[in-house]
Amino acid sequence: MIHNGFNPTIHTYNMMMKSYFHGNNYEMGCATWEEMGRKGICADVDYNKFAADFSRAGRPDALSELA
Repeated sequence: MIHNGFNPTIHTYNMMMKSYFHGNNYEMGCATWEEMGRKGICADVDYNKFAADFSRAGRPDALSELA
């Protein structure tokens, strides 16, 4: 995205993760979450929505890593 001149926001990442998790692509959803952390993007209230998704992905601890 950035190489196309688009700088993603927390809302962009939320939508990406929602799409990945709803499509059962847990690996990409978790990778997106980790990318947020590397870029210093702090989760907002929407991160609560992803708790069940991270649990299904085998990463129930993922939310506490960024909180």
